[in-house]
Amino acid sequence: MTEDLVHFTLTLGNYMAPNGHYGDASADINTLRYGILTEYVEEMYAALDSKYINVDIRQLKLEIIAAYDRDASFWQALNQDKSGRQYDNDYGFSDIAIRNWEEYFSDEFTLFTVWDEFYHADMLKLLVKVQIWDRIFPNEELPNYQVPKTGQLPHFGDNFAEKLTSWSPRINASD
Repeated sequence: MTEDLVHFTLTLGNYMAPNGHYGDASADINTLRYGILTEYVEEMYAALDSKYINVDIRQLKLEIIAAYDRDASFWQALNQDKSGRQYDNDYGFSDIAIRNWEEYFSDEFTLFTVWDEFYHADMLKLLVKVQIWDRIFPNEELPNYQVPKTGQLPHFGDNFAEKLTSWSPRINASD
């Protein structure tokens, strides 16, 4: 990913698909109930606690701050292969970043409605802020980053202008 931000790269790598077994039919049903974001967070904590990944938390903090000082091409390149092609949702960060985006802006989106072609590097920035920074450095402000006020990005057009409603009829408890 990036050679000069070693601790950032090691930590962010825990969120790169195809880590984990989410959706794997052979997986323990209790693990599947957690959801995809929780599984990736647990993998990050396990990696940080292990001996095989050597991440200095103080250095990680400095590197995350440095990453947010980088330009848009840096963030875009994090989800690209060495030839500059964006990873598809089976590899890379786009799928988990989109799921995080939908969950964070849940009043605007129904989960699993934003498609891979609508991935944007701003989604990865929000993933790092919410799923890494806020968990490792709770109650600390991340300099040089403002969480977007809306999940509607300009390239969405009218595709997500209104939140989808569930197709299944609501069950009325009084019936």
